[in-house]
Amino acid sequence: RQDETKFPSDEFPAIVSLRTGRDINDVVMGLRREKGDEIWISINSRPIFKENSQTPEAVVASFKDITSERLAWKKVQQSEMLFRGFMSNSPTLAWVYDEFGNLVYANPLFMSRIGLGEQDMGKNIYEFTDPVVARRIMEKNRQVLAHGKPVTTEDQLLLPDGSEKYYLANWFLVPGKYGMMIGGHAIDVTEQKSAEKKLQLMNERFTYVVNASSDAIWDLDLQTNEIYRSDAFCKISGFNREDIESTLQWWSDRIHPEDKLRVEQKIEQNMREGKPNWEDEYRFQHADGSYRFISDKGYTIYQNGIPVRQVGSMQDITERKKLESQLLHEQVQKQKLINQATIRAQEHERNMISAELHDNVNQLLISSRLFIGIAKNTPEQRDELLDKATNYLLMAVDEIRALSKRMNSKVVSIVGLKESITEIANNMQQHRHIQVELDVDERLSKRLSSAHQLMIFRIVQEQTGNIVKHSQATEARISLQEDGGEVLLDISDNGIGFEYAQSGKVKGIGLINIFNRVDAYNGKVEVDSAPGKGCALHIRFPLQVNSETESGKL
Repeated sequence: RQDETKFPSDEFPAIVSLRTGRDINDVVMGLRREKGDEIWISINSRPIFKENSQTPEAVVASFKDITSERLAWKKVQQSEMLFRGFMSNSPTLAWVYDEFGNLVYANPLFMSRIGLGEQDMGKNIYEFTDPVVARRIMEKNRQVLAHGKPVTTEDQLLLPDGSEKYYLANWFLVPGKYGMMIGGHAIDVTEQKSAEKKLQLMNERFTYVVNASSDAIWDLDLQTNEIYRSDAFCKISGFNREDIESTLQWWSDRIHPEDKLRVEQKIEQNMREGKPNWEDEYRFQHADGSYRFISDKGYTIYQNGIPVRQVGSMQDITERKKLESQLLHEQVQKQKLINQATIRAQEHERNMISAELHDNVNQLLISSRLFIGIAKNTPEQRDELLDKATNYLLMAVDEIRALSKRMNSKVVSIVGLKESITEIANNMQQHRHIQVELDVDERLSKRLSSAHQLMIFRIVQEQTGNIVKHSQATEARISLQEDGGEVLLDISDNGIGFEYAQSGKVKGIGLINIFNRVDAYNGKVEVDSAPGKGCALHIRFPLQVNSETESGKL
């Protein structure tokens, strides 16, 4: 049989005609010959009747060899099966229209995407498609028919579920039994299109960022040594785009000779060690011949351990370098001034100690020596003179002890800040007859760090010394209070005052010492004085509680 099953003997055409008295036509039968090959025959049978008889007496049969036709049919059937199997599993949409727009063929994917069924096969495109889309398809069909050449298009398709898809389609001629037809196939490129849009958006964002940034972006292909530079590089280097070569050597040749070897070695070392990031600062020759300071940062991309690409950014830091140099110069000058002030302060202290020793201790010792000398030559007054000499010696010892106490920084930590200030006030009242009003917050004085306590004590020492020596005051006031996280120290007198320069330039060793001490702790000093109106010193600095870390600044 044609379906490859065995042909039953009782169904042979001649037997059926003999049994039924009917003509049997075009029965196909396959025969296997002794050689092993197959032949296919088409059999026709006719019954023969005797006169006036209803029962066949014989049968006439004819046989036609249709082996070649059968083989050709089999090939066509196999091709058809192969085609339909391929089309059923193809990821592309496939279709064939005739020249009038009737759907001749469509694969299952096309049918499902468009929302068609078997009943729609043969319908005209206007019957199942939006008129606008139908006209566009018919235009493409006519274009293919007119020129006889394939046409490739990218189309947007609105599916029945409302979603949108993008397809890359190819339209071409298909020979038909009754004329030329138009076939086509289309692949879904929606994901690719979406990726392209995302990439386009990323490129736009990158372009916006590059244009908005003052940094010059660069991208170096290490295999070809070709480099891309953004437009910002033109601004940094001063070169026009056409004057800039896209080679690494062009960049290298413009690095300052003192920096070039260091920069190249650093980059090579980073790549040799497989490090991804590097950065450096160097001088780069501007188009005008001058050198600009550049901060350059790069990221190396490796493939199988081999560097293949570098991307990075350059920034002009010339102004920053100038400011750093200027700041360094100012810091050096400031340090020199501080050193000079320190030296002057030391000399001032030495002179003060020398004056104390000369004016007080030395005079007492000379007087004691004088009485001892007189006692040797005047026996009758020896005891009286020796007692006087002893008293002068004791007075000299007291003066040295007082001087040592004033110079000793441990006095504050042992006695306490308030007590130390009180002792200064008492000495001013007892020995200099200056009435002193004290307003010291005892709780604050104990909360202050030891460094701040010592600073306040030294300032009070310095300023009260100025009052005693220069102000001719009869009254003074010392106040130590807290105000919103800051320490306020006020020292004032009713003396003769002086002309204070509002320009901020401080004169006098004593005031310079005070300003330096307060500045070391981020404080501020205000001086309010005028001839005949006394002097007021207002000091304000941040409160620092129980910290010993800053004590070395004094």
